[in-house]
Amino acid sequence: MYLKRIRSQNFRTFGDGKTGPELDWDLSPGLNMLAGENDAGKSAVVDAIRQVLWTTSYETVRLFEQDFHIAGSVRASTLFIEATLCDLTPDQQAAVLDWLTYEADGTCSLIVHLHARWLPPQGTRRGRIDAIARSGRGGTGPEVGSAVREIVRSTYLRPLRDAEAELRPGRLSRLSQVLGAHKKIEGQETNDFKVTDPPTIPQKLVGLMAFAQHYMGEHEVIKEVQGDINTNYLSKFSFAGDTLSSRIRIASELALTPI
Repeated sequence: MYLKRIRSQNFRTFGDGKTGPELDWDLSPGLNMLAGENDAGKSAVVDAIRQVLWTTSYETVRLFEQDFHIAGSVRASTLFIEATLCDLTPDQQAAVLDWLTYEADGTCSLIVHLHARWLPPQGTRRGRIDAIARSGRGGTGPEVGSAVREIVRSTYLRPLRDAEAELRPGRLSRLSQVLGAHKKIEGQETNDFKVTDPPTIPQKLVGLMAFAQHYMGEHEVIKEVQGDINTNYLSKFSFAGDTLSSRIRIASELALTPI
């Protein structure tokens, strides 16, 4: 599955075709490059994709009043963003069967159409944005729920201003997003470390974490420090029948996310 087309009207720098140029970009499978001067709308194109497809990092993606296009002194009250996804695998087609659009040539695509309306403040009521995502061209199909959004989430890497800082490892870091989205990561969540046969080196990532954790836990320095903490500190704060103890580990849980 790949993003074949992204369309939008009244989103930021893009108008409705009359008040300003609308966004209508056809993409190719594989690598697509977007180049332009500052304030030409490059970030708006990328953010339009994020708004309609969401991202694998589960970051908060919301529309704000300033996202609605301004022509002169008039702000648009509605906008839409529409993404067309093609070349779905049979499994993907089966998962989104009720939302597919069938073409005249016999192919099918998944079209996600996000429509939003800006409701300005009135009296004591604050301004708000009503948004709904539907399938089909122009949003003529059924509403798109979270199950479909989970399938089409895209991996988004923020602009790389400081490579050394932003590529540091951490939860939901750029590195973790790249690793998590790679096709080879499938099956690596299996813990194939055998406690009964510790010297055997596991083949899976989680197994390797368990392997390293086992041998670090057996190291004399780790055992000494852990014993010191439990005996000389935590035991002093324990109540009868409720002994406090700690373990020094590489990760709190053996799973792909902390790795």
